[in-house]
Amino acid sequence: MPSFNIEKYLDSLPEDTTHLNLFYKKITYIPSLKRFHNLKELNCESNKLTELHELNACLTVLECGSNQLTKLPELNASLKVLECGSNQLTQLPELNSSLDYLSCGNNKLIQLPEIKNIYLTDLCCGKNNLTQLPELNDCLKYLSCQYNKLTRLPELKNSSLLQLYCENNNLTYLPELNDCLEILSCDNNNLTQLPELTNSLTILHCEYNKLTRLPKLNDCLKYLNCSNNELTQLPELNDSLEILHCENNHLIQLPELNGSLVILHCENNHLIKLPQLNCSLVELVCNFNQLPFNLEYAGGLTDETRNEFNYKIHCLERFKELYCLLKFKIQFRDWLWIKVRLPRIQNQFHPDHLEEILCTVNDEDLDKTLDNW
Repeated sequence: MPSFNIEKYLDSLPEDTTHLNLFYKKITYIPSLKRFHNLKELNCESNKLTELHELNACLTVLECGSNQLTKLPELNASLKVLECGSNQLTQLPELNSSLDYLSCGNNKLIQLPEIKNIYLTDLCCGKNNLTQLPELNDCLKYLSCQYNKLTRLPELKNSSLLQLYCENNNLTYLPELNDCLEILSCDNNNLTQLPELTNSLTILHCEYNKLTRLPKLNDCLKYLNCSNNELTQLPELNDSLEILHCENNHLIQLPELNGSLVILHCENNHLIKLPQLNCSLVELVCNFNQLPFNLEYAGGLTDETRNEFNYKIHCLERFKELYCLLKFKIQFRDWLWIKVRLPRIQNQFHPDHLEEILCTVNDEDLDKTLDNW
């Protein structure tokens, strides 16, 4: 197959070309595109480019990811979308105020330019060498900054952020969450606690941290993964929760299951009992605990297996009650005799008590009084 001739291809295009697709053409350079005055979109991803020429004034979309770029040209004022991930960039040019989507992940960036005063709504900067992020703008909806070296995050409280992915960093705490946040993924950090959960949150990933407790679960939460932490107990489950992963912790017992829970993974804890299983539960994994009566089980639940589990759980509770009754029967009997019955008998048949009785009766009632005594 003949190699792609970039110059010949460009010469064949009219000057009013608006879209240029050079995806995976195995090219090492792109000639000047100045003659294409109306060019709005340029896709040159997955090539071997080391540099780009000055951008056209009308360009709104630039996709140049998966190349060998070490720097980018100055951004034109009209650019709205910049996809430059998977290159060798160590810094980015100043961002234009019209930019609303920036994807610069999998590079060698150590810092980002300011974004506070631009209209950016989506920022993907994962897999770099970032140690901090700039102050967030009010328009940002999506932030993906995972696999960096971040030790803290900027303030979120007043932002419009809907989704935050900050996993695989060096975070030891999180700032106060903003009210409209829906998805939080903060797993694989060094967190020891979480901030209060705002009510809009529906998905929470906080696995592989050092959490010893969780905050109260908000009403809208549907998915919670808190596995591989140091939890000894869980908060009360909210009514909307459908999926719970709490495996690989130090849990001794679980809270009462809500009616919406569909999937429960609680394996590899210190559980000695399970709560009653709700009718909605279809997947239960609880092996590697300390459960008796062969309760440990992994896999899908049918009505039959769920009923069997609940029967065993009920039997276990009754057995515990019976065991306690039998174990403390002798102690209770001794306590009852020593503390209650014996003092009453001693008091009733003490000579002083008899003397008191005899002083209050006449001779005719003496025999009857002694019989009653």
